[in-house]
Amino acid sequence: MTRRAWILALMASAAALPAAASEGAVQRAGRAVERGAKRTGEAVERGARRTGSALERAADWTGRKLRRAGQWAFGD
Repeated sequence: MTRRAWILALMASAAALPAAASEGAVQRAGRAVERGAKRTGEAVERGARRTGSALERAADWTGRKLRRAGQWAFGD
């Protein structure tokens, strides 16, 4: 190989490496975003379940209190 061919090959590989590296970085970033979205969605679902069960408990507690108050005020 001539000196010129070596220089051209080196320049071509130097130009190709950042492009390949940036593609890998983009793919890794995309996967990280997907994992983050999945975790966020799961956390939102867990929060909704907890909130729903808390609301159910509060409604049940309120219903019991009203029932007892009615029994106390008006008898059985």
